[in-house]
Amino acid sequence: KQRGTPIALFLVDQRMPEMTGTELLREVRKLHPDARRVLLTAYADTDAAIMSINEVALDHYLMKPWDPPQERLYPVLDDLLGEWTARARVPFDGIRLVGSRWSPQSYAAKEFLSRNQVPYQWIEVERDEPMATLAEGLAGGSGKLPVVLFPDGSHLVAPTNRELADKIGLETRAQRPFYDLVVVGCGPAGLANAVYAASEGLRTLAVEQSAPGGQAGTSSMIENYLGFPSGLTGADLARRAVAQARRFGAELLTAQEVVGLRREDPYRIVLLSDGSEVACHAVAIATGMAVRRLEVPGIDPLLGIGAYYGAAMSEADDLDDRVLDVDRADDAVDIPSVRGTASNRRRVSRSPAHAGRRAGPPFARGSAACRPAGGRAGPVAAIGSMRLNPRAPREGRATSGPGCGVDLHDCFNPRAPREGRATRGADAD
Repeated sequence: KQRGTPIALFLVDQRMPEMTGTELLREVRKLHPDARRVLLTAYADTDAAIMSINEVALDHYLMKPWDPPQERLYPVLDDLLGEWTARARVPFDGIRLVGSRWSPQSYAAKEFLSRNQVPYQWIEVERDEPMATLAEGLAGGSGKLPVVLFPDGSHLVAPTNRELADKIGLETRAQRPFYDLVVVGCGPAGLANAVYAASEGLRTLAVEQSAPGGQAGTSSMIENYLGFPSGLTGADLARRAVAQARRFGAELLTAQEVVGLRREDPYRIVLLSDGSEVACHAVAIATGMAVRRLEVPGIDPLLGIGAYYGAAMSEADDLDDRVLDVDRADDAVDIPSVRGTASNRRRVSRSPAHAGRRAGPPFARGSAACRPAGGRAGPVAAIGSMRLNPRAPREGRATSGPGCGVDLHDCFNPRAPREGRATRGADAD
């Protein structure tokens, strides 16, 4: 702890001299709360293991003996270490993203890296003058943002998602000219197709334009997924599914779009956005859904600089300004960093039936009625959240029909003080 060395996992035997494994885990939890905790138990220690689950938030317990370890020990530890790696904050030495909170391109780069679970350090030019000067020099005085700095000394200025993906080592090009199956979209349905096909020995390619996981990948917690009684985040679900698909040999392309499809019997030809083509026997289209956008005058120029659709957990830490939740759900999103400033929140419901209702529990997944164009209403938790003009009136909770009848230029002020950032609504695309 004094050296600042992070501990990823404690593997502790319940029966030790002078103190039990549960007692040790209780103490080390105070020093390393983010470390994963595994208890080794004998059959007679089952009650102690159950007690540890409640007392020290035990992540897993293993019955001795665990032979063969390749089946009963290593997979458990590997899964826990992977989960810790995805969530832990360790001393940083990696990609640095220099940008502005008022730059849509900076926001897009942050979203791409975070949804693909690529660690990076965010540096705001408004708060770090030396880095602002460096970014300006690297951009040649053009003022373009963001500037992405890499550990090898290289950099990219205002990169596209494809350029970022190529630089950080994500797959963007198919390795073969022909596949048995091409899956378009890497949400839960697309990833499931890739897993099932690859597990049967089919040559499988999955193509995703943004990040694996789709809309579910943005969820802060999924509690009704089969096999996970304690729930898991959307990012964890995506990470596990991607690992499973790759284990069976499926290829996953990121930051790549399918822009065309033609039939040349007995084959199907898939055209990708970089101009390349891939032939296959069959195509599975799992592109998911897109929510209907908010019909409010003045919102388009504010997207990415204070108005957001969907859920970005990366935004929650900086949420210290007043927030406007615009939703058509039984519950609006309630993020822990917002709860301390509840008096600064304002709710605008798109349905009069929800007028005046309080926001739901933390990370609420409520049922919304966001209606895609030409389709039926589907489950979404919130349309979006916006940063209010600090000088806007605070009183009252407004309700109205579609679009809320609110001119966002009355609520937003791009020249307002730059402290804080609003998070976006939950479970929206």
